[in-house]
Order: sequence, then C-alpha cells, then structure tokens
Amino acid sequence: MRPTATVVAVPAARQTSERVSRRYMGNVMTDAANNAPSKSSGSSWKGTALRALIVLVVGAIVAAGLIVFMAGSGALTDHVAKLATDALGRPVTIGSAKISLGSPATVTVSEVAIANADGKPGKAVTVKGGTARVDLNWSPLLNFNPVVQSIELVEPKAEIVTSADGKTNLDFGGAGGGTSALALPRTITVKQGKLSYAKEGADAIEISAIDGVLGIDPATGKTSAKGRGELNGEAVDFDLALDDLAKSRAGLPTGIKASVKAPKGGVDLAGEVVLSGEPQFNGDVQASTGSLSDLAHWIDPKSTLKPGTLAAALAGKVRARTGELTMDGTDVKLGGNNAKVTGTLAVAGPRPKLSGSVEMARLDLADPTAAPPVQPEAVAARAAPAEEETVTAELVVEPDPQVFIEHLNAIKAGIAPSPRAAAEPTVEALEAAAVEESVRAAAAKAAWSQVPLDLSSLGSADLDVALTTESLMVAGFELKNARIKTHLEGAELVTVIEDADIAGGKAKGTIKIDGSSPKAAADITLELTQVAAEPVITQLTGKPFLSGTTDATIEIKAAGGDLNALAATMEGKARFKMSKGYFRGIDVKKEANNFCLSELLSGVLNGTKKSFQVDLKQKTGFEKLDADYTIRNGVAKSAQGLAVGGDEVEIKSLGEVSVARKLVNQNVRLKVVPPPKVPSIPVVITGSWDKLSFKLDNGAVDWIAVVNAALFGCAPRVSAVAESVPGEPLPVGVAEAIEGVLAANPPGLNDEGKDALRALLPAKSGLGAAPDGAAQPSDAVSEPSAPAQ
Repeated sequence: MRPTATVVAVPAARQTSERVSRRYMGNVMTDAANNAPSKSSGSSWKGTALRALIVLVVGAIVAAGLIVFMAGSGALTDHVAKLATDALGRPVTIGSAKISLGSPATVTVSEVAIANADGKPGKAVTVKGGTARVDLNWSPLLNFNPVVQSIELVEPKAEIVTSADGKTNLDFGGAGGGTSALALPRTITVKQGKLSYAKEGADAIEISAIDGVLGIDPATGKTSAKGRGELNGEAVDFDLALDDLAKSRAGLPTGIKASVKAPKGGVDLAGEVVLSGEPQFNGDVQASTGSLSDLAHWIDPKSTLKPGTLAAALAGKVRARTGELTMDGTDVKLGGNNAKVTGTLAVAGPRPKLSGSVEMARLDLADPTAAPPVQPEAVAARAAPAEEETVTAELVVEPDPQVFIEHLNAIKAGIAPSPRAAAEPTVEALEAAAVEESVRAAAAKAAWSQVPLDLSSLGSADLDVALTTESLMVAGFELKNARIKTHLEGAELVTVIEDADIAGGKAKGTIKIDGSSPKAAADITLELTQVAAEPVITQLTGKPFLSGTTDATIEIKAAGGDLNALAATMEGKARFKMSKGYFRGIDVKKEANNFCLSELLSGVLNGTKKSFQVDLKQKTGFEKLDADYTIRNGVAKSAQGLAVGGDEVEIKSLGEVSVARKLVNQNVRLKVVPPPKVPSIPVVITGSWDKLSFKLDNGAVDWIAVVNAALFGCAPRVSAVAESVPGEPLPVGVAEAIEGVLAANPPGLNDEGKDALRALLPAKSGLGAAPDGAAQPSDAVSEPSAPAQ
C-alpha cells in the first residue's frame, strides 16, 4: 500500500537559498581569480561577495514568496495531489495542504482519498490527516523535487476488496502503476488506523484502532511492521518483516516472516510472498487456537459453527493464494485427532472444502471432531468383561394339565402326539413380556442415550478426500487400517469403505450420515467377512455371549435426534452365517446331565422353577449358526429363524429382538446331541437384555417323549418322580388319563414312561409307583419325529 505518496513533495526556501548561494559564490570566486588585476583584488572580492549576497537574499525572498503563494492559492494542494496521482496511477484528492518551513520542512495534509483501481467507484484508502517531514530539493532552481524522511498518518483507513479473479483494489505495484516514482520514507507511523477486508459482494472483516510503525531501509528494501490493532473487541499484535519491498511492489516473490497473536489464536509463517497482482504465500506455517468455533465467531460473528472448546492446530508446508490453501503433508490437529493432509482447502465457496488425501490415526464418523477416549483401558475392560461374573437364572414351568391330558389321550388312541408348533411372536407379544417387574423397569426408561445428537459440526466444511486411518469408529464399532473415500457437502456425509479390518476380519460398505437437520439420519450398508462375533455382541449387549467368526451383511436406515430415537426408527435387514464357535454363559450339555426331566412333569401339573447359573466361564460349542432378520421400527424379527447345529446342541429359534428397547422375545427349541439322549426342550426367552426370563413352552413340549425319558437325571429313579409331585391331589382328569393310557398299553410308551406315569398316581389306585428298582430304564429312548417349526 502506498497512500503515503499523497502527503509528500513540498518546497523549502531555506535549502534553495543555500544551493543557489553556493553555486553563485563558486562562479564569482573563479571569475575574480582569472580576470581581476592582483593589485585591486581586495576591492573586486568585496564587490563580488556583495552581489552574491544580494542574489541569495533575493532568491530566498522569491522562494518564500512562491511557497506562500502556492499555499495561499491552493496551488500547493493541487501540486501535491498531482504528484501523488502520477506516482500511484490512480486519482488522488487532498482537502488541504500546508507547509511549515524548517530543516526538514513539515507538510500537513487533511482529507486524503485514493480512488479504487480501474475507475471503479469508491475509495481504496482515506486519511483524515497526516504529517510529512520533507527535505526540499530545488535542483534545478525552482524545480520541486522533495525527499520524504518520515510520515505520520492519523486515522487512515484502507478498504481491501478481493475480486473473483483474486486481485485486490490495493495493487499499486507492477504494470499499470503511475508515471513517476516517489521514494518511500524510512518510517511511516500509523495512529488509530482501520483495515477492512472483504470478498466482492460479501461482508467485510475490519481491524480497527491500529497503532504501528513501518520501517523501510531504502538501500536494501528491507521492511518491517510492528504494532497492535483490534478485531471485534479483542487486541491483535502483529510483527512482520519483508526482505525486499521493491520486489513485492513489482509483483516478484520476496522473503517474509510474520507473527500474529490474539487471545483466540495465533499464526507464525516464514517463506515467500507476492503482494502485487494476486497475493500469494509459499512457506512454513504454524497456527493454533484453543477453540476453533470461538475463533470462527470472533472473526465472523455470523458464523454458524456451534460454540465450543474444540482445539485446532496446523503446522507444515503451505501454499496460499486468494481463497485457496494447498497443503503438502501438513500436520493438522482437530480436537484429539491428528491428521496429515495433502490437498487443497478452498474457502471461496459457502463453506471451506478440503480435497485431496488425509492420513490420520483415528476418526469417529458420528462426530469427526471427537477426541479419543481419555481412558482407553476402560474401553478394553468393557470389551473383555471379567469372567468371574455369574448370574442366577430360572426356568419357569407353569401348570397346564390340559395339554398333558391331550397328549395322553392321543397316545392312548394310537395317534403319534404332535406338539403345537411354536407360535411366531409378534410385536404385541414382545410388549407383553414387559409384565415382569424387571422388564417394566427397563421399559420405563429410555434404553439408549437421549442426549441430543448435534452433528452441526459436519456443516462447517465440505470434504472430498481419500482417507486412510488406523481407527475408524462407526456406530461404536472400531474399524482398523481403514481405506475409505469420503464426500461431505452441506452436512451430508457419504463414506465408502473400500477396505478395513474389524474384529479380526474384513469390512467394506457405505455409510451415509445426514446432519443437515436436528433429526440426524443414517444409512449403513456393511459387508463383513470372517469377523469375530464376540466384540460385536459385547458392544451391543455389554456381555461376550457369542464367540466365533461370522460372515454378515447389514443394511440399516434410521433417523432421530438422539441414539434412543435412532434405535426406534431402525429399518433394514441383517444376515449372519457363522462357522465353528460357542455360546458363553452356559454349558448346555453339562446342565442337561444334571437336569431331571421329572421336574417338567411336576411343573406341567403344579408349576415349578428350575435354577441354573449363567457363568461366562461356561461354554456351549456349535459347528454352524445361520440367522436372517428383518428390522422394522427398531425390532429385528427372525425371517427364517436362527439355526444352530453342532456336536453338543441343536437350536432352532424364532422371534424378535427389540434393539430400540433392548428387549428379547424368542421361541427357542433346544436339543442336546446324544449322549445324553433327551427330547428337545422348547423355551420362551423374554425380557430385557440384562435380565432375561426363561419359561417352558408347555404347548410345544412332546410330553410322551418327556415321559419316556422322565427318569433321566433322577436318582433314585421312580421315587424321584413321585417326590417331585407335591402331596396335593392331581388336577381334575389327569389321573383318569394316566390310568387309561396304562390300561391301553400303547406301543408308543416304553417301560420307563410307564413307571413314570405310575409314580404320578396315588397308591390307592392300584396302578401307583412300583417299588424302587422294579423297573430300570432301558438304554433306548423313543425319540419322536422333529416337531414342526
């Protein structure tokens, strides 16, 4: 900026008189030495001196009179304005100019204005008042050639406007400049100045109350500027040094070092800068702020970035030009995340946009600015809960003698009993499971966090980058060594996972997150290959109930203002196919060996509860697991059932899992693979994830198979059956049905079954229990055909 040229170029009579006197006296003395007779030299010298003195006085009077005339008539003001206009190449107007003679002279001007370039309306620079200390140069005689020593500007204001092509209205250097060049002063002092910057058509950013000193070395062109200003009520300190001001005015690169410090942040840079034409910088930058949002709101009070304490920093190689920042392996820190960025940050659009490649250690797609956990060991502890954790559970058998009578009558008639197929659960059945106090308590409160999800930070910038990260967090799951492509525009994030490691396997897919409104939306498609199930189940339930490797495809959509709302609106489907693995919490085969089936007989007549331990140390192995689910309104429904097969158990399961409310309602048919050989047991599992209820599905039990194997696990055998039935009378119709079956002696009933039925009858019937040991169970237990599912 060269507005200082407007206040220079004023005459000084004193300097003129001295130069004229010296020149005249030299000529006179030479003439006297060459032409005057030696005898009259004293008289001639005195005459010559007298003439010189007269000329000197007359010259001083003429010069002083000229200055007075110029100042009084306005000619001085016009002359100064013309000099400045010629120097800058654009119109300069001055309200008034006056001179005070001295050594050096003092020129005072007021109301200076420098027009914008290319004839555009408005003013680039205005100065309320200014003072210049000037050496007046009247050589040749009466030709005004001033030399400015220093300038002091009072309340100058520069309005910098950047056009679409990147050029500013303060470009005074290079081609298109003025027709004359005035030497810049050694010192320019600014008092209470203002500097505003704006893109064409946009609001301006203004730094006010600028007090500073600009120093220029005319021999080398080295320039320094140091001072303080104020931006939106906060002080800004600046310190700048240029290697060669002349180069920068000519549009050539020159070295620069600069530092800007403010309460909201600071920047240090060192490199090369071009100030004329389109301003450019190339070099090293270090910048930091304790709060990115506070910095944004300080610079632009209209910023839509949510206030917060997110720290940010940048360090490394940077190339900058108007509206664009190019980074080459530059280190960027955002919150607790560190990244190495190679690409371009464009700031000319409605939002900053980063294009290129990014390498970072960690990224959470739910909140890209989130810091890593403060205590990662706590997360690891949750991923691997203590195996000492033990929970007591109960299998409830409710009384339902009628279904038992129906089965006895069927076998008496020679009809193979067919247990009722398990009724496919409904959403209503799932809600009915909340009758239990524990379930009611779980349902009464939100199953997931209701803290509002604020994804507004996604709208603070746009992205089009290839990202590699060591840890990518997706809905609470960690993907490692992820290679993804990310496109973010208007708070709509689309992430394509090309390759990633998750739980020992591989993952790929697409994740879409829309944070453009308070009701956040997510659309996730994932394909998992040979992924360990345990960390996934642990993340969902907090317990490692399932281990093994799985192939899975997941398609989910959800929308809501918090996690609880997102869970309640989940729609989609999921399919799992597992190879060899195991369930943790129960050893089914061990429990079967300890289980007496006579308890089921007593339960169907009078009701019982069978306790067992859920211990994470216990395991039930399987060879394969297949599951297919459809998801609607946050409820995952078994599309074709969950099927488990192996050398220990076989499991068929139909039902629902409410992800939204963390409730389970499943009809499970459990069969132990021989030995031991026992009938399949249908169980209804309901309740909250952290407190499940197990109930025997009486209507789906093959009671003849149970009767035939009733002595399994009981010792002593027959008496154990009798002891398991309380002393009260049998329900109406049960004794008659038993007596009818025993009298018919049907082929479907084996000896063990007959003994078990006799043990249920009162002794007075004559068909009661035989003495202990009268009949021993055979090795073969009749196994009915598999019930329909």
